[in-house]
Amino acid sequence: MKQAIAVYVKKAIVKIAKEFAVIESNSTCSLWGFQSKEPPEIKKLRKC
Repeated sequence: MKQAIAVYVKKAIVKIAKEFAVIESNSTCSLWGFQSKEPPEIKKLRKC
C-alpha cells in the first residue's frame, strides 16, 4: 500500500512540475519585459 501511494505522489509531482514548466515557457519576464534563453527541453514544452 505504501508503495502505491509513493508512486501516485511521484506521478502527481511530475505532472505538476510539467504544467508549471509549460506555463513558464509561454510567459515573459514581467520585470524586464523579455524572455530569457531556454534549454531545448523547455522549448519542446511550448508546443503542448
